Amino acid sequence: MADVDPQLRDRIESVINRLLEAQTLKEFSKNTLKECSVDGCVEPRERAVFHYRVNFLLKEAIDKVIAENRSCGAIPSHDISRVLQLEAYYQGVRDDYDRKYQDRVGERQELIRIATNMLEQEETKIRRCKEELRVLLRLAGIAV
Repeated sequence: MADVDPQLRDRIESVINRLLEAQTLKEFSKNTLKECSVDGCVEPRERAVFHYRVNFLLKEAIDKVIAENRSCGAIPSHDISRVLQLEAYYQGVRDDYDRKYQDRVGERQELIRIATNMLEQEETKIRRCKEELRVLLRLAGIAV
């Protein structure tokens, strides 16, 4: 490319740089989509495990109340109130987790939307850069 017009060489280099940048952003978008896909598979399992653990803790707490009741004789009505309070507390823990989980799902869907748009834009840029590069190389007398 030594005998190519300097302006043409600069244009070719500019197109190559844009092409490389678009390919880098395309890979970034593809990796983002892959990560979102993995997170989308993993998070429901994590949610199920979290709920299982919370239910287990609730059962342990209720069993403790029942054991205390047995050691005291008859079940006083205020112990039923303790069980209801425990259930309400642990339901609040589950609800709080579910709200945060839904927020993460929404954020992931937004990331997927953005990454998909970026991917489409970068693929379009790559196509255009390749077409422009072919034309410029032909002008420079370089066979493609």
